[in-house]
Amino acid sequence: MLIHFFKIIGLFLLSTTLISCGGGGGGSGGGSDENSNNNNNNNPPTASFTVSSTTGEIPFTVNVDGSASTNASAYSWNFGNGSISTGVTSSHTYTSIGDYTITLTVTGSDGSTHNLSRDVSALGHTISGTITAPDTSVADSDTADINVSVPNGTFDQAQLLPNPATVGGYANSSNDTSDMYRAQLLNNQTISLTIANYQNANPTPNLDLYLYDENQNPVDSAVNATATDTLTINQDGVYFIEVRAEANAAIYSLNIGNAGANASSSNASVSSDFVIGEAIFVPKAAVSVNSASQSPNIGKLTMPASLNTASVKANTNTKPTLDAGKWAEAEQQKLDTLKWIAELNTSGEYQLVEPNYIRTKLFTPNDQHFSLQWHYQSIQLEEALDIETGDSNVIVAVVDTGVLLNHPDLQNQVISGYDFISDADAALDGDGIDNNPDDPGDKSNNDGSSSFHGSHVAGTVAATTNNSIGGAGVAGGVRLMPMRVLGENGLGTNYDIMQSLRYAAGLSNDSGTTPAQRADIINLSLGSPSSSQAEQDLFNQLEALGIIVIAAAGNSNTPSPEYPASYDNVISVSATNISNQRASYSNFGNTLDVAAPGGAISTDTNNDGFPDGVLSTAGDDSSGNIEFNYSFFEGTSMAAPHVAGVAALMKSANANIDADQFVALLQAGDLTDDIGTPGFDNQFGYGLINARKAVIAAGGANNAPASVVLSSNTINFGSFNTSSAITVSDSSEQTLTINSITSTESWASATANNVDGNNFGSYTINIDRTGLSDGNYSADITFDAGTTSSILNIQMQVATNPITADAGYIYILVIDPADPDNKVTVAFTGAASSNGQYTYEIQGIPSGDYQIVAGTDMNNDNLICDSGESCGAYPTLSQTSIISVNESHSGIDFTVSFDSQLTANNNSTTDPEFEGFQKTPNQKSSTVQAISPQLSQ
Repeated sequence: MLIHFFKIIGLFLLSTTLISCGGGGGGSGGGSDENSNNNNNNNPPTASFTVSSTTGEIPFTVNVDGSASTNASAYSWNFGNGSISTGVTSSHTYTSIGDYTITLTVTGSDGSTHNLSRDVSALGHTISGTITAPDTSVADSDTADINVSVPNGTFDQAQLLPNPATVGGYANSSNDTSDMYRAQLLNNQTISLTIANYQNANPTPNLDLYLYDENQNPVDSAVNATATDTLTINQDGVYFIEVRAEANAAIYSLNIGNAGANASSSNASVSSDFVIGEAIFVPKAAVSVNSASQSPNIGKLTMPASLNTASVKANTNTKPTLDAGKWAEAEQQKLDTLKWIAELNTSGEYQLVEPNYIRTKLFTPNDQHFSLQWHYQSIQLEEALDIETGDSNVIVAVVDTGVLLNHPDLQNQVISGYDFISDADAALDGDGIDNNPDDPGDKSNNDGSSSFHGSHVAGTVAATTNNSIGGAGVAGGVRLMPMRVLGENGLGTNYDIMQSLRYAAGLSNDSGTTPAQRADIINLSLGSPSSSQAEQDLFNQLEALGIIVIAAAGNSNTPSPEYPASYDNVISVSATNISNQRASYSNFGNTLDVAAPGGAISTDTNNDGFPDGVLSTAGDDSSGNIEFNYSFFEGTSMAAPHVAGVAALMKSANANIDADQFVALLQAGDLTDDIGTPGFDNQFGYGLINARKAVIAAGGANNAPASVVLSSNTINFGSFNTSSAITVSDSSEQTLTINSITSTESWASATANNVDGNNFGSYTINIDRTGLSDGNYSADITFDAGTTSSILNIQMQVATNPITADAGYIYILVIDPADPDNKVTVAFTGAASSNGQYTYEIQGIPSGDYQIVAGTDMNNDNLICDSGESCGAYPTLSQTSIISVNESHSGIDFTVSFDSQLTANNNSTTDPEFEGFQKTPNQKSSTVQAISPQLSQ
């Protein structure tokens, strides 16, 4: 997304100015600015006064005392901003930043006067804090930003990378043609290059990915004219990775992670198996195939012999440069074939051109991005889906911003819903309540783009599963009832929300209609600190109907209750991270009921090259048209739909499950893993939701063989971390016992924290780097239960001079969000990373309500948080909060990380006229992609 920023001229803190202009004594404050009219009176009046303070933050109150004046019978005060008063003493409060002159005029009994003036300064407030970058973050050292200028365009200048790594970069075919990196990589790891905002770029950029061994010999290359290029490592070693700009300029992300996680289904590289010199094409006139009786109009092309440079490249004995390498003849021919195909794809003559792949038998996971949805492993979803995948008769109402009804992973999941936003102006769809819950966007981002928060929540509940695209939902077989209640800026009212709840429950409501079948479960990823008796009464009524209501606990890292999560008869959900610890932002306290994965975009613990956020269905309307995609969010908003999906699986396994039974099973520990203090605790309630246990508790048949189940199969400690938590479970419910825990390396071990009599429960994984030489290390920890076992792979790095996290040179902005169409930057500062952290202080901020955002400007367009740039917001990127500034604030801490999005297959178009926002003072600024509603938690 885009953010406009500009310099705010700092306040000058003026010292007290006292100017003498004639006779008479000085005031008690020291010095004077006097005008005397004594009419030859021998005892003229003399003004003198004290002021309680000459500087202060607004609202700045000054108390003045003129009792030291002499021969005065009347006192008149002018405070320099149009305010006046009388009397020996007075006070005044300044509410606007500025330098003001206070003048006291005293009048004698004969009518003569005397003046004294003193200067005061009303200062703005200060916001300060620390911003943290994820450990795996690396910023390209030679972007177009004037604050980033270390060249990395040759082998000798190659920039060192950690493993795993998430690199944010910028390349330009005019003046920054190559970015070279060096990393120690492991067999089967993948390198993924993604061009940011590829769909909307004009002209279209072309970045290619090249891989060299430590002797600078070419190993592999991906030169597709697409948004993503991916390479797979086939041998441990040190490698050079080159990002080369073949045409135009682009921001990009370079991800190094586990095998398969980053792979693109349409990617081709020199190591791919295809026919040299051939391509398959689809003509422009071709249409999509809608039935088995239709056949696509495809053809085959042959590469002209003149384009084959193998005879030249294969005979060179010189060291490779960035433009030529010692490729073997066959590899050079394959590279030439891929470059030819890339040119055909950009020629405009074809709808699609691809290599003529050579196929063989293989198994490919059905949902393209399922490997990135670590949060499902945390709740044992795969084991649950072996028992129950969801019944289409079960309905989950998602009360939120609406749902993108045409998203390819949601379009077959939704039934009729309703839009209950009664304020036509806030609805952004041209009217008040109506029967169309499609999400037109909430304009909650400062550039007027939208969060599509409800679609992300809905996708976690029930995105289509096993459809070969995107990701999966918890309960892909159930149906979604989209309820739209949050409109412009993500705000909604209690009244509209209660109307939607009544509709979902089949009760009378303002629409005058009720659904053909009421909802069985309702998800509320929204909230605020205010409670309502009318709402509590309604939730009591829903409970009596048997409806299970799930709500997000809140993102304020506080035990203070938020509603509706804290009402009776509502299941309150806190958030965990990938290590099954409470997420740093998550609310806690005695009103919690259960925990579920909410994610943390500041880490990449599982080494997949992407942030540990929750991946789900989303959208991007920054171009003026909606592009369907998949995004990583974090928050208790993301945790709640995991529980709603599990409740839907339970209802599918047993139609008699209702609210009372759900609560009884939860309190008995039958639905969760107890990951905190034994029994109920204020961090996780009754524990982390376990989909498999929940389905079995509801009555689902446990036909799966007994096995040891780990909440994560891989942990990467990078160069700094030393411990991480996992959960070890028994899929057969107390028929197994962990007999031994062994590690292949002495530096890796497991310590039990909270385990049962069979040694299942929570463990801490520890590593000890003492005495180890620099390098990458791997170990396997085996949890052995005799007849079955499970292996946890541990990866870590040892480095004498470890590469510290760096999300680039960032700009921290104070944004006034008052007008969604014209939000402005009121103050900003810049900061460079120091060991992965940015300490900032922004001064001179007027009183008001603000959002705090931060990000890079790698392409130097004076706009931060472009797609692919690092970006963050307080308290989280996916869910910002308004800070009411009537005094200085410290401790405004948050995370900034590189944007990671995954595209969806769709036919949406872009707006070629979209150019972003100009660097003009007081024009509207844009802020971060995927900022979620103010009411959402």
